[in-house]
Amino acid sequence: FRKLTDDSTGKDGIGIVRAGGVDSKSGLLEALHRYEKQFGCEPFQTYPVTLDLSDGANCEAFHTGHFTTSAVLHKVLWFVKASNGSTGNHIQLIRGDQAAKGIEGPVDVKCTGGPVVCRSTVQCPTPNVVASMNVRDIWTPGQRKFDNRAYLLIASVDPLVVFYRMGHLRYSVLNYKGSEDLDFNVHVTNPRFAYNLTNDTSQFIKPFESLRDELIKQYGPSVGQMRFVTLKQSVMNAMLSIVYAVRGVIEHKELWKDAQGKRFKELNITSWSQVAHAGYELRWSYLFMALDIAFDTRGNAFVLDVNTGPSFYHKMALPEWFRRERSIMMREAADVMQEVAFKKVYARAHNSTGWDLLKNLQLPSFWLPLYNEPNGGAARGPTGDRLLEYGACPRANPL
Repeated sequence: FRKLTDDSTGKDGIGIVRAGGVDSKSGLLEALHRYEKQFGCEPFQTYPVTLDLSDGANCEAFHTGHFTTSAVLHKVLWFVKASNGSTGNHIQLIRGDQAAKGIEGPVDVKCTGGPVVCRSTVQCPTPNVVASMNVRDIWTPGQRKFDNRAYLLIASVDPLVVFYRMGHLRYSVLNYKGSEDLDFNVHVTNPRFAYNLTNDTSQFIKPFESLRDELIKQYGPSVGQMRFVTLKQSVMNAMLSIVYAVRGVIEHKELWKDAQGKRFKELNITSWSQVAHAGYELRWSYLFMALDIAFDTRGNAFVLDVNTGPSFYHKMALPEWFRRERSIMMREAADVMQEVAFKKVYARAHNSTGWDLLKNLQLPSFWLPLYNEPNGGAARGPTGDRLLEYGACPRANPL
């Protein structure tokens, strides 16, 4: 929301805009690490091992083999991505042993010096590039890679109010044979690549609930159903870890924006938190985004990518269930945003925080509540346990 002024009346109004600064992969990675450092959490629990190559030390470790020397990691697959890239065109596939020898392509590698002797011509640091490791022991039902395209609607950042949709699955149409195979179409699940190989979208776009059938086929009805419930709980916790990082991105941006050129003493501010909460975007912004999630064989969810301008594949002949879900989801998202916006504006007009009003929202039938700060925080997941609370550390089940 942005403050507007009506020239005829001189009264302030509210205009809707989405929060910015979230699409940068390196920026989001920094926010995830900031949360982990603040609360003493282990990294890479809900997202794959990822290195920001704009950091010289990370870049040299990646390209000289310091990060890939163990037998387990030596031939692991890495996805080297543009920090602000989308659609899959910005991705380069590299095995660990290749990264240690240097790579060919758009990046020219060269070491900055020190005891390590570079055997390549890659420039380090490499600005605006990140490298993400393939999820270890990745689950590939039917020997095909897939990801879960899930959706988040952050209807309010302060107070934090979030809804979610499990979304759908996106499969590769080629069989996965491990990291030895560097065929792009095997590893990248963006539907537009699959559509180049087949126009039968039912082969690569499937309902999320179809994972239950896969698990029941693999483990039997009782265990399969239990693992499906646990998997959904893991997805929701991974979503919340991203939500907390996104909130941190907005807080961090507003903190510096509002503090710039101002003295704390003049503003009577005693903490960074007060500066952050002085930010207009923190109080009034919203965000709709898609998360691409992969799973290991234990059902742990790992967020591969975040996109605040997701494609809905309008040029493809999509299954009827997908078109219906897409339509309902977008209509209800608009309804949610309208209700939250009017309640916050009403509260503002009455010098209220609006927390009581946002505690009892008219819940949509399609979007489900994930987090409602006025209503006690994180929702309960499908296992019956409360989901990851702010300040808690996510933990993947060990392999």
